[in-house]
Amino acid sequence: MMKAIGEFLLRHLFGNIVTKLIALVMAVVLWIFAYTFSYTADSDAQMVPVNVKLPAGWSVAAGVEMTTGVKLTYPRRLAETVAYEIRAGRVHIDCEAQADPTNPADKQPVRVPLKESNFVASREIGIKTVTFVPSELQFQIVREISRPLPVLVNTSPPPPGYEIAWRPYVTPSRLEVRGQKDIVSRANGIETSEIYISDPPPDNAAEWVIQPPRVKVLRQVTVDGQNYPVAVDQDVQVRIVLKVKRTEKTFAGLPIRILGRQDNAYVITVREQTSDVRVFGPANVIEALKPENIVLYVDLTKLAPAAVNWTQPVEARVVNVPRSDDIVVTPAVSTCAVKVSEPPAVKTANP
Repeated sequence: MMKAIGEFLLRHLFGNIVTKLIALVMAVVLWIFAYTFSYTADSDAQMVPVNVKLPAGWSVAAGVEMTTGVKLTYPRRLAETVAYEIRAGRVHIDCEAQADPTNPADKQPVRVPLKESNFVASREIGIKTVTFVPSELQFQIVREISRPLPVLVNTSPPPPGYEIAWRPYVTPSRLEVRGQKDIVSRANGIETSEIYISDPPPDNAAEWVIQPPRVKVLRQVTVDGQNYPVAVDQDVQVRIVLKVKRTEKTFAGLPIRILGRQDNAYVITVREQTSDVRVFGPANVIEALKPENIVLYVDLTKLAPAAVNWTQPVEARVVNVPRSDDIVVTPAVSTCAVKVSEPPAVKTANP
């Protein structure tokens, strides 16, 4: 029984071995040929960018997405290559549109039929046929103008306690900006990219200058809260001066002290007892200032003789505060009326 099975297998598996090998080789060759030279077609359209050439003085209206769909037929073996080229933006559509010279409107609709000759790939990827979806482009074109606009310097916030001393100096102060007529004609200026100035100055300087070598200008303008692309041919130089931010503060009813000699035997009468005070100086110092840091006083150490009326200045001093020399203190009461009298006579008892 086992011998009969073995003879059967030998006869059917290994019989005509040459013929069977030839058939196997032919099958492999046919498979390679079919894979190499067969084509596949996209079932869904793939979106690719559109480059449109327009007459001078016109551009595509803002907000129009210049893309279109294509269905491609290409060798099956290049499917991954085609997909990569599309993802990398190396496949696009080149076309040309014309404005109607008889139409005076600043915005015109255009229609551009698409042909296979409009299809462009950066390298040969074996495209056999191209089907456009849709078969033509429809979009709006708008008239362009060129207009000088002021340059608006955009900065980060200054470091705490500092402010921009005055309007930044810009060279050139105006730039020629080219873009859609209805946009550029309403723009108030064009901004620079943000200049970082938030680091504190060296050694807490009262004033210092920031001057980057070159500052880029944004290729857009803002109109009605929306950004629109424009063309600008150059960048600018900017000089920014920062200084210590100053502010003022008012304290009400601070007491006026009397500075006198300890051995003074006179009776001193001061009419003004309190005064409002205005202080002005570096913002970070002024904001932390408290009433006990302000001392008002009248210097009576040299007043004499008795029974004389004097008018003495009210002096002010800031105590226990850093950078007190940079603070200006102005009392509302600038002088005090002072009366110096002899001390009352001491009555002696009769013997």
